[in-house]
Amino acid sequence: YLMDALDDLEEDRKNGSFNPYLKKFGPQAEAEEIREYATGMLQLTAGELSNTYELLGLKRYKTILDNIIYLGLRNTMEQVLRGEDRKNKSREAELFE
Repeated sequence: YLMDALDDLEEDRKNGSFNPYLKKFGPQAEAEEIREYATGMLQLTAGELSNTYELLGLKRYKTILDNIIYLGLRNTMEQVLRGEDRKNKSREAELFE
């Protein structure tokens, strides 16, 4: 949710749609201020997810879940934090499948 909100920040600002970051900082807030705050929140949340996930002691599907949590989540977070347009990339990928 937090990652998607950051990814949609400028679109939500333009359209006047709800965005938790715009609600917190206001619609006129600088994108860099929001991005800095969101980066900390995303890193903290991912760290807590990782810590909690390890407490589960999973055996079944652990490999695929490890991939999602440790690789997929991190990759997506890095893309969003770099400001890459993930939605268009996923649409492009669908064209080649």
